[in-house]
Amino acid sequence: MLLRWLPLCSAVEGDPGAVQDESPLPADWRARLDAIPEIDAERCLELTGGDGAQAESLLRRVAALALKGDEVAVVGAAARQDRTRLGHEVHKIKVKGSVGQVGAVDCVCHVLTAEAALRPGVPDATLLERAEALVTSLETLAASVRRVLGA
Repeated sequence: MLLRWLPLCSAVEGDPGAVQDESPLPADWRARLDAIPEIDAERCLELTGGDGAQAESLLRRVAALALKGDEVAVVGAAARQDRTRLGHEVHKIKVKGSVGQVGAVDCVCHVLTAEAALRPGVPDATLLERAEALVTSLETLAASVRRVLGA
């Protein structure tokens, strides 16, 4: 496990303690991540330790959010000015969707601005606008993930 955090180096022939120079990520994985414009592929790889299977699992989970109706719950709560419910739904997207762990920077920004709109004194129109922007960002990300990964 510790070797995962150490820099990879070429093995010196005959040195049994040398770390093998093996990439944990197949070359096609990098191309697949780069094909999803809504994520920062470098950040995704950094946050998943270069584990392509983990990156794929997280991306599929994000894509599944849009299929489960979470985006409808976000906009519905904002339209009803139900700040408590909206806070719960936005938090669920942030946690369950792992949008931060996949490097979905735009989506994370929309989560944060939607959370900021939950503060007292923020007009309801702003709350709805930010919730809709979050949903659009999530749906765009999910569509790209499904297109690239077939999720």
